[in-house]
Amino acid sequence: MNSSVRAADALRDDVRAYVAERLGADGVLITDDTGFIKKGTTSATKGELARDIVRCCIAADLPAAWVTSDEAYGQDWHFRCLLEQLDVGYVVAVPKSQQIKSLAGMWRIDQLIEEAPVDAWQRLSCGDGAKGPRVYDWAAAKLPANLIFDPDPPTQHR
Repeated sequence: MNSSVRAADALRDDVRAYVAERLGADGVLITDDTGFIKKGTTSATKGELARDIVRCCIAADLPAAWVTSDEAYGQDWHFRCLLEQLDVGYVVAVPKSQQIKSLAGMWRIDQLIEEAPVDAWQRLSCGDGAKGPRVYDWAAAKLPANLIFDPDPPTQHR
């Protein structure tokens, strides 16, 4: 092994230890791009990169209890399936056109939101932002699992 490979491995190990220390036992991995422009035809998509990064973090035993991301990643069912396969909890945004399938039919997320009863909603703050308090309305609903047969039922709820 040459010295540049050893140096890169040592740097990776230092960064891994630093991140693990900062994450703590209930750490959160956040997938969010920096807005870089994808160049050429051979670079991986952002979704592929996010899946690879999360896979590497979990394989490296980083103490991540769950993953969060915006709709750019949340709408990617490959990404959500990977998180379920890795048994990592997640909260992801999805576009309002996202469809939910069940044995009873198919619905768009915005339709389900409109049909949620008023008492299902709770207003919560997620802290102060640059322009003051960031307050959002939240509702929780149990969503169906994939229609694909899975001999091992999921351990978490959707």
